[in-house]
Amino acid sequence: MWLMVVVLAFLLALRAFLESKKAQWRGCVYWFKMTYYVAISVYNYSILQNQDWLPKYLGGEGSERIWVAENDSRLDILFQVELAYHLHSMVVDIVVGAKVEMHIHHVVTVLLISMAMMMNYTRGASIVMLLHDIPDVFAALVKGAISIAFPWLVKSSFAAVVLSWFYFRLYLFGLLNWSVAYAPVPKWTVRVPFVALLVVLQCLQVFWFGMFFYMLFQSSTSGKVVDVSVKASAYPPDHSCSFTSPASSTRTPQTKVQKVH
Repeated sequence: MWLMVVVLAFLLALRAFLESKKAQWRGCVYWFKMTYYVAISVYNYSILQNQDWLPKYLGGEGSERIWVAENDSRLDILFQVELAYHLHSMVVDIVVGAKVEMHIHHVVTVLLISMAMMMNYTRGASIVMLLHDIPDVFAALVKGAISIAFPWLVKSSFAAVVLSWFYFRLYLFGLLNWSVAYAPVPKWTVRVPFVALLVVLQCLQVFWFGMFFYMLFQSSTSGKVVDVSVKASAYPPDHSCSFTSPASSTRTPQTKVQKVH
């Protein structure tokens, strides 16, 4: 576990530095997150591609070997880095402040990763990681775009996060949860804790997906995008992103899209 300790220490130091600079370096925290999710997703996919034990809906054969203990150094690196990242996120959100559902998400994620490592069920858990990390690329991108007031990037990345969230975190993740719940192996006493935590995670994904449409409704009625995933401390106090053209702003008061908490 030495790698996890080293990575955790590095991430905490880096995040502390970025948090202290986020007022000057707009979106720096989110560009860091986006870079991480891109890198870890590429690394994870490089391990999973062409594995015959993948579920059929992910291009594999749907083999029960997904539950076979895997002694793969690449997966060990993946799990230690992912555990370090989510532990660092948990600590930062406690210090900086986050919504209750985010704290629940951190606890469930850390428990799932830890249990998978201890029981050596890293194959299935690595799929869960990939299905969650890909949409997070676009989630970080849209928040970074709002921080630097880049309207077209906000619109395009918001569309990307909604589509990727539905496909990876609701559809594919839902299929995976179903297969885990009804898998013939391992025995039910082992599956129940995993299924319980996966269901909590699935409920959070549904909740956040619904909030996307709440944000769209708020934007259409008030001209402001409401970010329900973070508190005000996550952004500089004066951040905003105008969707009004310069020409129209001379005729009517400018409407701004901003994070409201």
